[in-house]
Amino acid sequence: MNLTEDEAAELVEILIARLTEFNADDVAAGIEESRRMGVEESVREGSPRFERALSKADIREVGKTRRRPRTNSEMLRLVIDRLHQRLVVLPKIAQSLKEKLGGEIVWRVEPEFTSAARTQALQADVQDLLPSDLPQIMAAFQHLLELLGENYRTGASND
Repeated sequence: MNLTEDEAAELVEILIARLTEFNADDVAAGIEESRRMGVEESVREGSPRFERALSKADIREVGKTRRRPRTNSEMLRLVIDRLHQRLVVLPKIAQSLKEKLGGEIVWRVEPEFTSAARTQALQADVQDLLPSDLPQIMAAFQHLLELLGENYRTGASND
């Protein structure tokens, strides 16, 4: 399915709203941070972007890298990749650790990497990564990938 930029933008907003609705605030915040950061690109001499610059002195003055906002299609790919990580990759890692190590496994963020107020929020038990309805969640995600088609299977296509 080929989505227009407007359709991709609408789908991104719907997915972010659903993440927020399901209290996946950290995932949604990470996506928003990536949106704000944009994309860093190299500008090479001879490329159309280089030639469109006001002058070669402008390019040398700022460097050979530029930052631009992500397109809506790029944002949708980013959201799909983040969902893939959270819905496929992390549960596989958690399941493997549970099988191999057994017992109580808890992930924590080191205090020097976050504020004291957020330390508890950034802690997860292995069961947090293995929800009871995981098969239904993964089936819904797979259905989304099938609807979107090959254009949006960036990191998620290997599973």
